[in-house]
Amino acid sequence: MAGGGFNGKKIKTSPKMVRVRENGSEFKGCMQAVKHFKAGLRKPLSSIKDGTLHQRLVSLFTKIKNADTVSVRGARNVANGLLAEEGRRLLQGYVLDSGPGLARTLRQPFAFSWDDTGLVFKGFDAGLVAFPKGATQLELTAFFYVFDFEKHESVLASSETKVILRDSGDQGTLSLTAPALPESNAVRMGLLHYRFQQELNGSLYPLQGEGGAGMEVVWVS
Repeated sequence: MAGGGFNGKKIKTSPKMVRVRENGSEFKGCMQAVKHFKAGLRKPLSSIKDGTLHQRLVSLFTKIKNADTVSVRGARNVANGLLAEEGRRLLQGYVLDSGPGLARTLRQPFAFSWDDTGLVFKGFDAGLVAFPKGATQLELTAFFYVFDFEKHESVLASSETKVILRDSGDQGTLSLTAPALPESNAVRMGLLHYRFQQELNGSLYPLQGEGGAGMEVVWVS
């Protein structure tokens, strides 16, 4: 028989299929982590339309799982992967939409310190922002989460919003303060969500289409 005649029972029991069982177990864990992550981010993700997100997250979380150096093969998982510097590096700076990311959209640097200043733009200049055609305002929202990838629990710790008016030439320090949280083994995560808006007859309308909104992971600890 083609493929040696392996059926479901042999895949579960044959010594030759150990690697297949190991990969399957780890893949199942990655899929659970992706489901948990997307559920936690349901609110900010609701404004982002990207059909590639799920598969991109599966690829990302598989790489994070591979950063787990404390578990045996077949038991590697995302939670332990994020304990490693390499795992956190893969997640920090990850662009959740398929757009250009914060660096090419806001065009100015920012700093993040969970325990001190939060998310800060020093000398923020709205005139440097890459406003899409038709956009008159930019809404920035910082979302702060605590994710427990072992228990599959997440908490939206806090969020603050600033609206920047391009026409007013807003400049100066822009701060979005992070909440104080106790130390834990869970993953603390800061995300910056941006959404462009258009003012018509005194009302604000989210800009539709590509580039209208986006989100990036700006801090993982």
